Amino acid sequence: MTTIYVSLDALTVPSEKPDAYLGAGISPYTNGFLHWAATKGKVVLLTDRPIAQVLALLDRHGCSKLGVQIRTFTSSKTEVLRPTEDFYLVDEVLIPSEYSWFAEHGLGDRLIPVGSDGVTPATKDKLAARLKH
Repeated sequence: MTTIYVSLDALTVPSEKPDAYLGAGISPYTNGFLHWAATKGKVVLLTDRPIAQVLALLDRHGCSKLGVQIRTFTSSKTEVLRPTEDFYLVDEVLIPSEYSWFAEHGLGDRLIPVGSDGVTPATKDKLAARLKH
């Protein structure tokens, strides 16, 4: 089964009225993206924030019953990834060591980048195209 890792940062966006708990806005497509992704594989949210923040986000967006797992990391998202695993990572920003890890393992095609708007229908389309291969 394919694992779709989604960084919490990919779900947040700059906002003039940020969520009081997260300190950022939430992408308007968060609900749609997570519901769709849950039909395509196992969804795992990656965060270096307190798990309670992720649980609150899932609950507020009607996603708490999707079976989304939460994994924390300390310094790099690659701490939780295995190069032999069938996975994709949806993320806004990677640090240089994370880019290096993907390059070292020849997994650059497993990255699904998002912009400052967070996940969008275009993100879903990019991931869907990669999942077909």
